[in-house]
Amino acid sequence: MMGADMRIMVTTALAATLALSGCGGGSGWNPLGWFGGGRTAPAAGPEQTNPLIPRRSAFRRPEPEYDGRPVQQVLDLRFEPVSGGAIVHARGLSATLGAYDLALVPSEETEAEGPREVLDYTLSARYSARSRPPAPATSRELNVATFLSDEELRGVRSIRVRAASNSQSVRRR
Repeated sequence: MMGADMRIMVTTALAATLALSGCGGGSGWNPLGWFGGGRTAPAAGPEQTNPLIPRRSAFRRPEPEYDGRPVQQVLDLRFEPVSGGAIVHARGLSATLGAYDLALVPSEETEAEGPREVLDYTLSARYSARSRPPAPATSRELNVATFLSDEELRGVRSIRVRAASNSQSVRRR
């Protein structure tokens, strides 16, 4: 008895589906027309930016301002091409122990939009408030690296890193 009732329900549902799908596109009963028809939009022109690099969100909290000071000296600067851009490695020497949160801080010219031939950075670090005893140079060495995309490197011929007492630059090949 249960099988016959099930057969009747399935047959009724199938018949209703076929009848409703045959309704015209203007009918509100057609399930294929419930979400509106597709629209053709003109294709957007080629973008100058990489769509895979995320843009800053309006909902993201602003990053706190970096309050580092320039380190004493830049010891070494290297430019390593990698897929999608390059890695800039810098090695510096701190005046005292206690330096942390090392960063390559871009200058105002580097931050500005538009083509530029030189990227200018300052090798900076935050310093501990506690006084530190004198230490050998090897224990005050600091290393930092940053990735620059091909987009950021477009038109750039040289990268310069400054410290408190010197600067070093590396040219792109």
